[in-house]
Amino acid sequence: GKENPTWRLPELAGELENVAQNKRRILGFTDEGLGYEPKAGQVTVATMHAAKGLEWDRVYLIGGNNFSFPSGGAEFGDKYRGERWYVRDSLNLVAETIAQVEQLHMGTLDEYEPGRATEQARLDMGAERLRLLYVGMTRARRELILTYNTGRNPERDPNQPALAFQALGRFVEREAQDDEEG
Repeated sequence: GKENPTWRLPELAGELENVAQNKRRILGFTDEGLGYEPKAGQVTVATMHAAKGLEWDRVYLIGGNNFSFPSGGAEFGDKYRGERWYVRDSLNLVAETIAQVEQLHMGTLDEYEPGRATEQARLDMGAERLRLLYVGMTRARRELILTYNTGRNPERDPNQPALAFQALGRFVEREAQDDEEG
């Protein structure tokens, strides 16, 4: 584009990945900065991305399961967008393709290891979703209500509460117990 005329395919692919993961925004695609002010006594429904910079007395964060907020590690049974059950080893084909194109461009395609890009994509997604969870949680001035759902196939393959939600639950229980004892 105009701003980066020397970019090659790997740089462009990386930038598009940042936009897709909401790490960067394309100007003109959000209402941010237009002076939105929450009104007292009214319910506002917003995504966590759109809520950045705003606050409410009570905030409900819904869908806090291990699909919406994966931990970054396969050992927790998390599910990841971009991974399909029918693809060998549940590889993230987009991440693997980008890695192959980057290595092809650098002349090091023989160093490509299947699965490494998928693992990195999992870690990156886990980190990004944890940052987003932090943004959502810090929108609450007084009350924060966290919920999760079991997903589309609760009988066969139920989602679990996100690892971060489980840790927060244990923390709240310990704090309540300490308050009772102290």
